Amino acid sequence: MNVACYADGADISQVSIDGWTTGANNYINIFTPYLSSEVGVTQRHSGKWDATKYRLVANVTYHGVIEVQDEYVRIEGLQIENTGDKALQCMGIEVESGSAISEVRISHNILRATGTGTANVATAAIYQFNASGVVKAWNNIIYDWGSGYYTVYMTSGQCTTFPACGVTLYNNTIVGSVVRGISVSGVAQGNYRLANNLVQGASTGANYWLDMDNFIVDYSATNLSQDATKACGSCPTAELTNKTVSFVGAADFHLASSDTNAKNQGTNLSSDPNLAFSDDIDAHSRFYGTAWDIGADEYVSGLFGYRRQITIADNMTPASCGSDLSNFPILIDTTNWASADKNTLRTVTNGGHVAHAKGYDIIFRAFDGKNQLDHEIESYDGSTGTLVAWVRIPTLAYNAATTIYMYYGNAGITLPTANPAGVWGTSYKGVWHLKESGNGTAGEYKDSSQYANDGQGGRGNSLYIPMRVAGQIGYGQNFNNSDGKYDLVDVGNNDSVLDIPGNQITLEAWVQHNVTPPGHLNYGILNHKGWNFGYSLLMRADTYGCPEPLCVHFNLGELDHFLGTATTLTAGMWHHVVATYDGSLMRVFIDGAQDSNTLSKTAGITAPSPPEDHVWIGHGDQPTDVGWSAEWEGQIDEVRISNVARDLCWIQTEYNNQTNTTLATKKVTIYTEILLSCEYCVEQNFLPRAHLRGIFNRHGNH
Repeated sequence: MNVACYADGADISQVSIDGWTTGANNYINIFTPYLSSEVGVTQRHSGKWDATKYRLVANVTYHGVIEVQDEYVRIEGLQIENTGDKALQCMGIEVESGSAISEVRISHNILRATGTGTANVATAAIYQFNASGVVKAWNNIIYDWGSGYYTVYMTSGQCTTFPACGVTLYNNTIVGSVVRGISVSGVAQGNYRLANNLVQGASTGANYWLDMDNFIVDYSATNLSQDATKACGSCPTAELTNKTVSFVGAADFHLASSDTNAKNQGTNLSSDPNLAFSDDIDAHSRFYGTAWDIGADEYVSGLFGYRRQITIADNMTPASCGSDLSNFPILIDTTNWASADKNTLRTVTNGGHVAHAKGYDIIFRAFDGKNQLDHEIESYDGSTGTLVAWVRIPTLAYNAATTIYMYYGNAGITLPTANPAGVWGTSYKGVWHLKESGNGTAGEYKDSSQYANDGQGGRGNSLYIPMRVAGQIGYGQNFNNSDGKYDLVDVGNNDSVLDIPGNQITLEAWVQHNVTPPGHLNYGILNHKGWNFGYSLLMRADTYGCPEPLCVHFNLGELDHFLGTATTLTAGMWHHVVATYDGSLMRVFIDGAQDSNTLSKTAGITAPSPPEDHVWIGHGDQPTDVGWSAEWEGQIDEVRISNVARDLCWIQTEYNNQTNTTLATKKVTIYTEILLSCEYCVEQNFLPRAHLRGIFNRHGNH
């Protein structure tokens, strides 16, 4: 159930959430709307107390301004103030849900205490009173309490199943807590996770106060304290102690531009298995370089000046798709954009709107305009506005359009915002765009996957290095023997990654050949450990295993056990060639269509010991300078190796996306650039108004 809170004056009564039947998938969500899909004018604060935005202000002692007694509740984006006597144990949010199976989430809130009196340790912004259950709190700004976060001792009898009780505190800013900053008490069975928290101004020796069995903290990383205390008894990672952070000003706890102790010192939690997020209290993205800032605020110098909507039509996914595609890397290529649109992506010095010369300030966000998407910039030319980028789409709809947004024009961004390893998930064992100009240097042909199988042109021999040319997507490589030596790119022998020992594999590449007539028998796109073992993908010049010359051969390491296609590759044309094995059948797909020939196979993919121990692009066999090495003659682009078998839906979607007709066929629609006057500009679209007053019970009274 969603309860949207609006700024029609302050709510002044205590709120109790009690009596509802809730669960992990039917929780109560109390929030302030701010997105264009929610409201016309944002009702949420911007990281600093704002009397014109929604606020809940009440005089409450011995309890919280909000009492949570139900099991699954989320509180997001509120301003909560307790004006009660601090000596009388006034609280901000009090969590009393007693079920061993519960989870309360508290994020993006500002909590402050403004009453008189001397605060005690239980005068807490967030008071976890339940002896079991889980509380997760992140991106909150908390100031002027007795304790920022306080939990009573969890007993072993009430916390018997890990992780049935515990606390996750990530990226909270806690300032001016006169007794303790973060105070956690519990037993060894609990789950305690603290990272990127910033505590400043608490009593010396009490920024972090841990009172649990053996001081066990399940996860602790880059927590910052003004004193010498740490967020764990024996920290597995460095904690930042005796550090003072510079803020913008009084009651404005955004990081100052001059700060050096919190900025770029934190841990990236975007893939945290317990609580993954990628924004800050202002809903700004945290992907500014590898390291995050510590605390609730991610420092941003300036905002994005421009936004452009990009809609991927439902015909991008073919009829073969019966469900949505997860984590699909979509290509955004501005090469064929209309001049008026493309010119806006020039750098400012070239008359466009991109601030950074390398395009660091170009980012992509999801349909909500909030969550930043992983992206990789394959190439960017600021003089022309030509951008080739890959964006991971968490859910690409198979029967509806998918909308994302491109943001740019932020002069405050000076570090890369791209995250290639996030675009290409763990199943991609190698992704080579082949955009480089090689000279034989080790590691010059970059692998965009997380495994860093970077390639070397010609194995270091200048005579065997391919030449960079225009590819199907951006740049590719031309392989020939014009200097008397056939070219190759050696991407190494990372056996633990490239052996692919199971029974699932996908090999793919864009290729163009100029074999008319054939000069030798086989033309290799890639090979792994030679001919008889590993895997290889090549073009055959005769009819061995094929009805016509220039068919594709797919070999998985068994002598004379290969799949030859009925389809041939036409000279002088780019072809998308994909080969898969799913544990029962070997298949080949050419230009988005599955070839009619298949081959049964049940064995795994074998790989021998050296000397034939590498993966080569541009050869079908090893070594060099022999008549049977199956050297390629023509161009190769976008080579990928995966340890899963991509299906027809995925492969056809790739082909649809990577051909240069996506604009003409309306598979992608580029919308007019929008000048932003705010980070998350909104349209008129209102939700029902609500106030939080009194007892919020299962009958809906409030």
